[in-house]
Amino acid sequence: MRMEHHVPTQSASLTWPASALYRCRDPQTLVRMQHGMASNDNRRTIMDRAPKSPRRNAASRVVLLVALAWFAAPAVAQPASYDGPGMTLTLATGTNKNISRGKQWNHFAELVDAMTGGKVKVRVFYDGTLYGERTSIEAVLNNSIDIGTSANPQYAPFTNAMLWMDMPYVVDDQAQLRKLIDGAPGQEIRSALEQKPGLKVLMMNDNGGGRPVLTVSKQIKVPADLKGLKIRSTASPVDQAIWRAWGASPTPIDFAEVYSALQSKVVDGYAPNWNDAVGSKQVELLKYAADVNYVVGVQVAVMRLDKFNALPKALQDVLVKAGRETELWGIKVDADEVATMEDIFRKDGVQIYTPTPPEMSEWKRLARSVWGQFSKLVPTEKLEQLQKRAGSQ
Repeated sequence: MRMEHHVPTQSASLTWPASALYRCRDPQTLVRMQHGMASNDNRRTIMDRAPKSPRRNAASRVVLLVALAWFAAPAVAQPASYDGPGMTLTLATGTNKNISRGKQWNHFAELVDAMTGGKVKVRVFYDGTLYGERTSIEAVLNNSIDIGTSANPQYAPFTNAMLWMDMPYVVDDQAQLRKLIDGAPGQEIRSALEQKPGLKVLMMNDNGGGRPVLTVSKQIKVPADLKGLKIRSTASPVDQAIWRAWGASPTPIDFAEVYSALQSKVVDGYAPNWNDAVGSKQVELLKYAADVNYVVGVQVAVMRLDKFNALPKALQDVLVKAGRETELWGIKVDADEVATMEDIFRKDGVQIYTPTPPEMSEWKRLARSVWGQFSKLVPTEKLEQLQKRAGSQ
């Protein structure tokens, strides 16, 4: 039997004051509130106490910013009961199914299934079993798969639209980046990818917060400690320039190959998200971490634009709706997971070093020197405007 869906009115969300939406800690409840599907009687059960740890405070800021943005933005229309053709869409990702991004792709698949009454399935291939990060984008463009996901730096060979996200220390945390992604800068990315290389962005998901420097050979405290070390880099020329500015030798390697590269000492370290290192079991090989928080990014899920446009309009609406709701659902999932990562690293025997303020200033000074190298592609003035818009220091 085809599943019927409640179609709320736009005015339903106005029964909740902005302050209640702004304070809501649970994105799933937030969506229900925005669509008028949660009653005022739920107030006491949906407002959590503010988290106390620094990472959990950062997680809270993410949720609060998005709550306000979601209240201010028009609601995405709930798709009517889907009566189009049945099909299976293939989604390839390099991430593990048990970490936040993997959970988000699974959530997206479940939403599409529910919104189409089970007629449209999204089959997710995790851990690079079908394609890795960069290769999944190539596979989408080559029409080998329907949906590919990758971190924003891996799109650099195909577009400059996200190079500003690769720049170090433009934003301080995931909350500030989410503010930009949900605003005009995010819309510019979506429009640019449709123009070249012809990709439809389905969602841009929170991606594990700021990145630490992780090593197997020695503890890193200041950039000078990286001199002579081979560090895995992404495909982004910006990322490679950052490592050179810090004195390391960047070695581009696909994420799916990092475990063997660390194990065989092809590289001495790398800088993933905390939870990627756990989900991929790379943490088993690591000995040291420096919490330099040097860049914050997103995972971007895309389809070929012409393939997306060829789908029935009702299914297009389903994919866009499911993508947006997955973004919102994933905010708390990702932030809560990041808040637990340092404890997991320590249990695995990794020594974590937090730079002193003077040391942190040196990390930032050298990294930001890269801005000028790419000023023709991303003007420094634009980066400063983004900093101001995000509230970064």
